[in-house]
Amino acid sequence: MDLDFSLEVDYFVAEEPLESVNGDVAFVNADKDQLFFGIVDGAGHGPEAHAVAEASRKFLERYRNMELPPLMEALHKELRGTRGGVAIIGRLDVRKLQLNYVGIGNISLRKFGKHSQTELTQGGIIGYQIRTPKEKVIQLLPDDVIVMHTDGITSHFDINDYPQLLRDCARTIAENMLKKFSKNNDDSTCLVMRFN
Repeated sequence: MDLDFSLEVDYFVAEEPLESVNGDVAFVNADKDQLFFGIVDGAGHGPEAHAVAEASRKFLERYRNMELPPLMEALHKELRGTRGGVAIIGRLDVRKLQLNYVGIGNISLRKFGKHSQTELTQGGIIGYQIRTPKEKVIQLLPDDVIVMHTDGITSHFDINDYPQLLRDCARTIAENMLKKFSKNNDDSTCLVMRFN
């Protein structure tokens, strides 16, 4: 039996480039009851990484109606000959609070709430070498918070390091992720979605 929550989704992207342009990109495209989202980290930083990230965003948004595993495969082919990158792409069914995603490389997706969990992504570099992309599903609950971030933000933190995370709005969470957990040697980008 499908549950129908019909909740509002509060989402925000915060970013801090190491150089004049960001080698990461995150985006959300909202349709009626669905969000298509992605976060991409072009390898390295600076203008070349920025070019990879922006080309990836444009490609993903253009073909966002494809199923997620073939879309990631298509992005892999699109990025051949570039420096490549890592990414998470996904869809959120707002009514069912079901999040489907595909993740490749060292990029993080974590759920905080009554049952917190860290999701695992597949190894590889998009544009160079990846295994067959696998789609994963997360069932969410009201008041859950999804935090996705590039490796410019440390993944070694938990709710005790940021106790207000479950109460703050998406913008505050994303901005605090950069303030509290950013490294000083890479681009930092964070996409937060909270459900209430």
